Amino acid sequence: LIRWDNVQEERKKKLIEHFISMGFFHFRVKKYIEIRVADSVPLPRALAYVALLKGIVYSEENLRILDEELSAVDSVSKIQDAVERIEKDGFGAIAYNGKTAWQWSEHLIGLAYKKLTGKDREYLLTGITSEESA
Repeated sequence: LIRWDNVQEERKKKLIEHFISMGFFHFRVKKYIEIRVADSVPLPRALAYVALLKGIVYSEENLRILDEELSAVDSVSKIQDAVERIEKDGFGAIAYNGKTAWQWSEHLIGLAYKKLTGKDREYLLTGITSEESA
């Protein structure tokens, strides 16, 4: 048990940040966003994952599109609800805006693909089609 009245303010802040950082299994927010799990999949899938993120996060247009499309996702509980539906129903789960997880995955891959070039496109496609990555 932590006795808050006996802990200095800076120490309180560090303890809270530490506890929060341990609670996110897929990603962790610190002074940057740490996205986990990419190192626990076969190499083609990991490279595809990085290419997917690059195609989405490094595109102002894609970020704007997704910001508009996901504007109704305004709470952690809505995200958790979608995660639970996907865990239960897989790609057939309705995630957001009436789209299934499968439709969202195709949409995200398509957005990223349009912004990637050369080797990055190859990584994206190889990672999602390779038997080794399955």
